[in-house]
Amino acid sequence: MNQNNIPTVSLYEICNELYSSQNNEDNGKQDENKQYTAHDSRHHFYIEQKKRFKEMLTCLGVNVDVLKPDNKAFVIPAEQKDQVIKLLKSYTLPEMKKIRKRAYIEVDYKEIEEFVKMVDLILDERLFGENRYDQLAYMQVITRYKVNEVMQNVRNEAINEIIGTIQELFPIETKSMLNDPDKIGLLSYYKQILIDVNLKFLKVTEIVSDLRYGSLVQPDASDELDFNFLEPIEQLIQEAHRIIEGKPSVSNLKEPSSEELKQTVLLLEDLKSKRKIN
Repeated sequence: MNQNNIPTVSLYEICNELYSSQNNEDNGKQDENKQYTAHDSRHHFYIEQKKRFKEMLTCLGVNVDVLKPDNKAFVIPAEQKDQVIKLLKSYTLPEMKKIRKRAYIEVDYKEIEEFVKMVDLILDERLFGENRYDQLAYMQVITRYKVNEVMQNVRNEAINEIIGTIQELFPIETKSMLNDPDKIGLLSYYKQILIDVNLKFLKVTEIVSDLRYGSLVQPDASDELDFNFLEPIEQLIQEAHRIIEGKPSVSNLKEPSSEELKQTVLLLEDLKSKRKIN
């Protein structure tokens, strides 16, 4: 098939080649005089690989129908054939097993990112247009690997910094004039600072969540939300600090009425159903 002058191959052709390579056959060439039936091992292999392909794409957040124009066979850019083979071979890998169980947080974000990049290459923009970017966004939302990346960076960098600071106070001989009681007092003070910062973070998170929820409120639940017009997170964080410090609000957000809250719930449920991946 050739769509928009882009050479393509079917998933069947790819699976046929993979079957032949695994069985030391001649590069997927079939006996033209032989009738391949549902009981044939090659056909069974294709059915199994297609099932796995769909499962992995779905668990990564992709709507598999995007790859099936006119609801027919899968269409794969010929130049990305190796990416499909690589993805199919990854089905039994430990990290893919966790992804298939949707245990994304248990998988290193770099591993998930690798799979996402693999699928992104398969979703060639020349073939699938804007659908490519929609599916890429869905993959990021479903796997949350970007959030996981930041979480791991915070865990590694911040905790290492804290441990380093504490360990500097442990040696008996230091250039400072601090004795052990001084160090104990300072460490207790440091612990309290960390507790206070964490509590403030939780409070800011709660307020930002309320502000974001309020920005989703619209009088008509049938209206579509334009997420491009939502306040930047930095603006909401600043607003949260003003609220905590008791300063006048600079936000245009108002306290939603009970009716608006009801409409918001309906709107969010509607958006959730529209974004659900089949």
